[in-house]
Amino acid sequence: MKKIKICILGTGFASIAYLPALNTINQVKINSIYGRNYSVLKKLSKKYKIQNIYTDIKDLLNNCNDDLYCNVLPPKQQFDYSKKILRRKKNQFYVRSLLHHHTIMQKNLDLFF
Repeated sequence: MKKIKICILGTGFASIAYLPALNTINQVKINSIYGRNYSVLKKLSKKYKIQNIYTDIKDLLNNCNDDLYCNVLPPKQQFDYSKKILRRKKNQFYVRSLLHHHTIMQKNLDLFF
């Protein structure tokens, strides 16, 4: 059976909750991870056998072909990065709702219409 390749965006909350949880699912391979701190990324990649490390979002968007992007970035970054991922027609899921207040909701609506 083909495994779903997942890219994790963020290392704070992701390293505490999502990485261990996703790592227990047989149908999933955590293939890539994105963050700002290379030493943290390196430790996580070793612990969870993650193949690709990204510290630049443009590099990730141009070179990462994973099946699903798990966006666990802080709320202030999550929306902007989600727009970039959606514009590349890549599948993603979020930890939090992007529609948490009116201005964010309007930006989401503008993205699709």
